[in-house]
Amino acid sequence: MESSRVQGHTREGHGYCLTMDLRTQPTSAKRVAAGATLLLILLISVISLSLIFTNLRWLLVVWLGLLVVVMGLTFWLKSTGGIQVVWLLITVSGAIVTLGSLVWLAVSFPLVLLAVIAIAIAVAFLGSFALSGKAPTVGRLTPKRPVLFVNPKSGGGKASDADIAAIATERGIHVRVLERGDDLTELARNAIADGADVIGAAGGDGSLGYVATATIEAGIPFICIPAGTRNHFARDLGLDRSDIVGALDSFDGEIRMIDYGTVNDRVYLNVASLGIYAETVSDPAYRDAKIETTTKTLRSIAETGQTFDLRFADQNGQPRESADLIMVSVNKYQSTSAPADVGKRARLDSGQLGIVTFSAPDTATIFATLKVALASVIHRRKGLERWEEGTFAINSGSVVPLGIDGETVSMEPPLNFRSHAREFAVAVPVG
Repeated sequence: MESSRVQGHTREGHGYCLTMDLRTQPTSAKRVAAGATLLLILLISVISLSLIFTNLRWLLVVWLGLLVVVMGLTFWLKSTGGIQVVWLLITVSGAIVTLGSLVWLAVSFPLVLLAVIAIAIAVAFLGSFALSGKAPTVGRLTPKRPVLFVNPKSGGGKASDADIAAIATERGIHVRVLERGDDLTELARNAIADGADVIGAAGGDGSLGYVATATIEAGIPFICIPAGTRNHFARDLGLDRSDIVGALDSFDGEIRMIDYGTVNDRVYLNVASLGIYAETVSDPAYRDAKIETTTKTLRSIAETGQTFDLRFADQNGQPRESADLIMVSVNKYQSTSAPADVGKRARLDSGQLGIVTFSAPDTATIFATLKVALASVIHRRKGLERWEEGTFAINSGSVVPLGIDGETVSMEPPLNFRSHAREFAVAVPVG
């Protein structure tokens, strides 16, 4: 079998050579960024306090408007019929008051507002750099026989619209466009047997997992081309999800070693979900109407009093008999309340599973899980537990439905989850 070559010291893998080139971002630069972030946060706090003391009345109106919006949305989700329309009107009224007050403040203090926005942007960029946990680069890739599988249906046909198959072929990449009924893992295994030394997949998160299974078995690098709907894995890997063609640069890119997860030996890259979420994604209508389908599922569970037979040990080792929602992710999801952090993982090489369990105290609060089911992450809520472990087990008295990277499957219990630390070679564009 031909092998891909990389510069520098080499380590023989299963069919390819991997350069050990441990280039990481300087720790000193991150420390400087962290210090600058703290100073900017202090500055923006001083400006904000000055604004509060001089314009307390208007800021109070803004706060009350936001309170009305939050309260209106909460009761709108829980209501039906005419009362739901009333809460929607209340929500809109609160939003109008809030926006009007903010516009007045912006007109009255334009320079102060611009300064706050500029500082906030600087804090976001410097803070992200200081806290970044990117897996270290371990080599450069120059493959002899690259292969790309293209799912033309993923993401509403993103790969086809970008003409990714033709562009990849022009670059000397062997392309196989998938057809209905293809066994993607078996196709990838056959490609490796024929000499492929790096394999990419252009498709959604589900498609990626099937190809990754074969590359992990063979020990060759995997490449992600973000051609799905949400492309969670591509985002966490640091790819530009809007630039499908640019992701092809990974075939001449750098190699990183990250984690992957298994549940009963099935490989997955993002998250496996049980309970409410598994019930929701199993509905065929979910793909095109996520919010409506989730709301319908939650209402059904609340009305029937349905419980889930999902037995596990919590973070203290205490046995639990049930949970409304369990999520087991490859590395933990962000736990902040910032909208930009929803559904994100700060790093992909911690060697730990991120475990989230949620049990609603009563049927009236079952709708509190709506945010969890849609975003796969939540900040603080009663009944929520979150922790990290290298392994996790769930038992049940019947076959268990799971949502794995957006696909619905069923498995015989017990379900044994495991994190495989830095055993998954992925290639990304340089830099």
